[in-house]
Amino acid sequence: MGPRGGIRRAERSSNRAERSSNRAERSSNRAERSSNRAERSSNRAERSSNRAERSSNRAERSSNRAERSSNRAERSSNRAERSSNRAERSSNRAERSSNRAERSSNRAERSSNRAERSSNRAERSSNRAERSSNRAERSSNRAERSSNRAERSSNRAERSSNRAERSSNRAERSSNRAERSSNRAERSSNRAERSSNRAERSSNRAERSSNRAERLS
Repeated sequence: MGPRGGIRRAERSSNRAERSSNRAERSSNRAERSSNRAERSSNRAERSSNRAERSSNRAERSSNRAERSSNRAERSSNRAERSSNRAERSSNRAERSSNRAERSSNRAERSSNRAERSSNRAERSSNRAERSSNRAERSSNRAERSSNRAERSSNRAERSSNRAERSSNRAERSSNRAERSSNRAERSSNRAERSSNRAERSSNRAERSSNRAERLS
C-alpha cells in the first residue's frame, strides 16, 4: 500500500509538472509572438519617422524657395520705385520747361515759335515721362503680384512644415508605444522563463519522488 501510494503521488506530481511545463511553453510562445509584433511596430515607427524627416526636408526646401522668390520680388519692387522716382523727376523737369516756355512766349512774340517748339518738345517729354510712369506702375503691380505669390508659397511651406511636424510627433508616439510593447514582451518572456524553470524543478522533484517510489517497491 505504501509503495503504490508513493507511485501514484509521483505520477500525479509528474502530471502536474508536465502541465506546468506546457503552460510555460505556451507562455514562452506568446512572449515570442508579442516580441515579433513589437519588432514590426518598431520597424513601422522607423519608416514613419523617415517619411516625416523627408517631408520636413521638402518643406524646408520649399520655404527656402519662397524666401528667394520674396527677395526677388523685393528687388523688383525697389527697381520699380526707382523708375517711378526717375519718371517723377522727369515730369517735374518737363513742367519747369513748359513754364519757362510760357514765360518766354510772353516776353517776346518773335521767340513765340521757338517757345512753341520747346513746348512741343516738353509735351513729348511729358508723354515719355507718362509712359515711363505707366511702365513703372505696371512693374510695381507685377512686383506686388509676385510678392503675393511668394507670400502664398511661404504659407504653403509653413503648412507643409506643420504637417511634417505633426507626422514626426505621430511617429515618435508610435515609436514610444513600440518600445513599451517590447518592454512588456521582455517582461512576459522573463516570466515565462521563470515559470519554465519552476516547471523543470517540479519535474525533477517528481522524477526523484518516482525513483524513490520505485526503490521502495
